[in-house]
Amino acid sequence: MHTFAFMHASRIALVAWFALMAGSVHAASFDCGKASTLIENAICTNPELSRQDEVLARAYQAALKQDSTIKADQIAWLKERNRCTDERCLIRAYDRRIAELSVRPGSTGNAAPAAPSASRYKNPAQVADTLQMAGVSRCISAVVVMSAGLAQDPTIKADGPEIRNNNGLLTFYGEARKHLIRSMNNPAAEGAIDNMVRQQGEYYGKIVRFQGWDAFLPTYKECASSAYR
Repeated sequence: MHTFAFMHASRIALVAWFALMAGSVHAASFDCGKASTLIENAICTNPELSRQDEVLARAYQAALKQDSTIKADQIAWLKERNRCTDERCLIRAYDRRIAELSVRPGSTGNAAPAAPSASRYKNPAQVADTLQMAGVSRCISAVVVMSAGLAQDPTIKADGPEIRNNNGLLTFYGEARKHLIRSMNNPAAEGAIDNMVRQQGEYYGKIVRFQGWDAFLPTYKECASSAYR
């Protein structure tokens, strides 16, 4: 990996991450800017539910090509989903429906892999309370720098699943950041956290540039371990 190109990429990744946090709306199979119900807003603000919604939409479209009669089943499932009163109920509903669609006749069984379960991650608010501002800022920086590294060299490897789930970690620590900002109840909190993220990101970028990935990976994996159950 060209070190100067990586430093530039890491700076761009930090800028992109801040832009994403400013929007704070996750992807889903529908336009979250038009979300109007409690269920739609829950899907748009929960990263795992958003991914499940996208996976289910792809699975449904694939199954619909094989059997047009599943429209009635889908409408019935939507009514059942909309009776949920918490995110755990929604996650179970999506898991069940994705599994049903994946085993229908004509399904390849792998056309729409299940989204990562939300149970993989700890509660971001609790992790934020444990790590505090310095720890959350450090981990945001580490995960963003890894994003830049993957953009430059997709062959980067590490033991365990951390790098494969880097996007999930980005979302997780974004939620932890938002919790800290709310809990600190200080207008200057957001700027202070983001300034620490920028400074730490520059520092980690220099570690990678001058010492290599092996010097950086322990920090990254520590942050991943803090997020996973």
